[in-house]
Amino acid sequence: MGQYAYAFAQSFLVLYNLETDNVSIQLGNLTWPDSSFLPRAVDINQDLLVVVLGYVGNSSSKFTPCAYLLSRSGSNWTVTDTWAYMPPSTSWQASLTNWDADTYSAKYDMSVSFNDVNSQVLLGIQIANTFVLLDIDQASKKFLLPSQSLS
Repeated sequence: MGQYAYAFAQSFLVLYNLETDNVSIQLGNLTWPDSSFLPRAVDINQDLLVVVLGYVGNSSSKFTPCAYLLSRSGSNWTVTDTWAYMPPSTSWQASLTNWDADTYSAKYDMSVSFNDVNSQVLLGIQIANTFVLLDIDQASKKFLLPSQSLS
């Protein structure tokens, strides 16, 4: 791909087209459905669909891993779907509060990788020692559930 450079933060999103030298900037409070969202990993596919993985919540209760699927229309980014990590209630992951996820620590690292051929995205959630595979419906720009996970 190599045509774009991008940055996604809690307060802004930036897409820089390396070929046209065009920069698009959008405020996070106009984009994220939950203003507490803390982006930690992002990938963009060949159709300019974006998955941003991070945490939502607060330090007084808990932070939950969450992914947003975004599409681009003109110069605007729109969240088209949301996915939240919900481990089985009997698993050790269910007891995680991630109370300090708003402070950088390697234990909260995450990863995202698109498989354009199969319209899938692989999410890595280090704190939960879990990988999640989500299918994406290209027409509706939605995550197809249920997801497949490996812990």
